[in-house]
Amino acid sequence: MNLSQPAPSQRGFTLLEVMVAGTIASMVGLALLETLLTVVEMAHHTTDLVLLNQESRNVFDLAAEGGVVAEGTSIPGYWGRATDPVSANELRVTNQQLLLGPAAGPNLISTAWPTVNIPCTGQGKPIPACLGPGLTLQAQGFVSGVTRETSRSLDGASAEITFSLAIPYAIPNAGSAVRSPWSYQSSFWTLFATLVEP
Repeated sequence: MNLSQPAPSQRGFTLLEVMVAGTIASMVGLALLETLLTVVEMAHHTTDLVLLNQESRNVFDLAAEGGVVAEGTSIPGYWGRATDPVSANELRVTNQQLLLGPAAGPNLISTAWPTVNIPCTGQGKPIPACLGPGLTLQAQGFVSGVTRETSRSLDGASAEITFSLAIPYAIPNAGSAVRSPWSYQSSFWTLFATLVEP
């Protein structure tokens, strides 16, 4: 005895329903991807700013207080000198590292970074050390420039110092001039010659 049973429903999605569902899924996926990329960029931005803040403090301490090099030689910063180390060429920037001490050495040196080649696009671009287009600089640190304001010196015994910092790996892709978050400036006033006997 054969009993016939109704066939189960075989109805599936139509092509239009599949296309609509795919379009909605793609839009949601793109929105999520854009959000993810934004979060990653913000994380990199925050990391870069923390790095520059740390290096700003290191550079400030080096320039202001000096320190002791490996040989045991003490090299004073601004707060232990009778003369301005910038004018004496004993505070200078070489390959984006801040050097404190005589040209013949030994020197105190700011934080090192693996060498990055920086193509110059013009004078002072993208960093102050660029002398003109077509040149390539090697950056091994964070300090892209240091300037001393002389017009507001207090009887020749004070200085306002401005450090320009930039993360080396970000400079080649930063365009004609380095902008935040890859650049950082910090100024401070310091006195020297106040405790030096005549």
